Amino acid sequence: MEAPLKIVIFGLTLSSSWGNGHATPYRAILRALHRRGHRVIFYEKDVPYYELRRDFQDCYYCDLILYRDWDEIRARAINDVRDADAVIHRLEEAGATLLALPGSGWSTRLRTSSLEIVRTAVESYGWSTNRIRPPIPSPARITQMDEAMGWILLIPVERYVLRRIVGARSLVHPITGRHLFPWRRIAGTIGADHKAVQRWHAQGIELIVAQLDRRPVV
Repeated sequence: MEAPLKIVIFGLTLSSSWGNGHATPYRAILRALHRRGHRVIFYEKDVPYYELRRDFQDCYYCDLILYRDWDEIRARAINDVRDADAVIHRLEEAGATLLALPGSGWSTRLRTSSLEIVRTAVESYGWSTNRIRPPIPSPARITQMDEAMGWILLIPVERYVLRRIVGARSLVHPITGRHLFPWRRIAGTIGADHKAVQRWHAQGIELIVAQLDRRPVV
């Protein structure tokens, strides 16, 4: 069974089906996600023309947040997307970006100067872009990669094993989307049970989330 996810959506409207084609498909999708055990938080701007024709203000299949102004929910919204699922997604996106960088040329330094623990994992795998030709990442994706990879350093240095696990698990093939390091391969590398590796990975992600939540919202 798939692990339950926390999904945050900023949509036009869920509460009112008047004059739009968004609400009805959203409701069907969110009900299906709810049946599969996922949690959805839906942010909807509270505007007068939908307020007057609203079908409901809350529902059983998601957390519906109605807001008048972005500033009133900004801190909560940012915290909602800083949870474990979002952090894992950003790290895996960063890993795929790193692996898509060319093996030669101007961006070589970006790969070789990447976080040491991640670079070591790439080298131990024997990764080479000569095997594939993924699209070269945009400058924006590279900036996002740098930010996300930096999060691994939020894990205390004395928890170095957690850093290794989180770093290795972040490496995702830029074309197939598969992890370069399945749980059992990481377990074999560090000499541990794969279930223990999964627990340690979760602990590492929780440490990152905790540190991000302490950062001021800017």
